[in-house]
Amino acid sequence: MHISYLLLLAALAGAMNPQQANIARQVMKARGVPPWSVIIDAVQADNIAYTDTDLKRVYIDANRLRKTPRTFANVVTHECSHLNGAQHGDGSLAMDYRVTTQPNGEVIEDNFVLLPGISLFDPDKFPAFGQ
Repeated sequence: MHISYLLLLAALAGAMNPQQANIARQVMKARGVPPWSVIIDAVQADNIAYTDTDLKRVYIDANRLRKTPRTFANVVTHECSHLNGAQHGDGSLAMDYRVTTQPNGEVIEDNFVLLPGISLFDPDKFPAFGQ
């Protein structure tokens, strides 16, 4: 029983937060990804995000991006381009994008968003930002 409780807490602690989920939904809709596409919050050893070879699933280490909403939006934009079949360096939107990190691996927040019109805040959940 205690092990189940610890596993539940671990799952909740590592889950994409509501702000990130809202950003991901907006980007997926704006990029027109295939309807079977999913973004999965997954702890990764050496990556921040990647798209599987079947072009159906994106794995993002959302916890590493929890303090950087613009960077998160840009990562999702890049990975959604992969879901649509784009490859690095092919000239498609965001395919030359790279996350910038500190030497210790901490993600640096971007000062831009690759996909114009993406709201970093859901006005229903963050009313102060909807004004």
